[in-house]
Amino acid sequence: MDYQNAVRELRKAYKQTQQQFANTLGISIRALAGYETGSKLGPTALFQLGNAARQKGLSELAELFLSGIEENDKPMVAVRDLREVLDLSIAMQKAVADLRERLDSLQSDQLNEEVSDELSTIDFEMGQLEKLAQRLSLALAEFDWATEPLK
Repeated sequence: MDYQNAVRELRKAYKQTQQQFANTLGISIRALAGYETGSKLGPTALFQLGNAARQKGLSELAELFLSGIEENDKPMVAVRDLREVLDLSIAMQKAVADLRERLDSLQSDQLNEEVSDELSTIDFEMGQLEKLAQRLSLALAEFDWATEPLK
């Protein structure tokens, strides 16, 4: 699959318009439209798209985008280790979301004040985790590219 079809498929998986998906990625709609019509994807765009695919559980698309970073001969220092951190962050987000869903399914009168407080704490920590994952993603995308290849 080529990148332009992969970008379009990823956006459709998010069920978003170009404008919405551009906002999700933190890029301009013009850039996204270019990606979908064949503009060359740089390492930062490949990383952002790979991260978005991973967050959606689309491992084949994620690998397509992330392998392109290495093919550009501009790999990041320790990108594999940083990917593991990002994977852990995503797994934690999913676990917290699953827990939140289970707790939400309980009748509100079944929840005592202590559990309600815990749920509030989980919601707060989930928000912090999402912000951390976004900051990590941006930091990785803006990270200086190493001149030596990964081993």
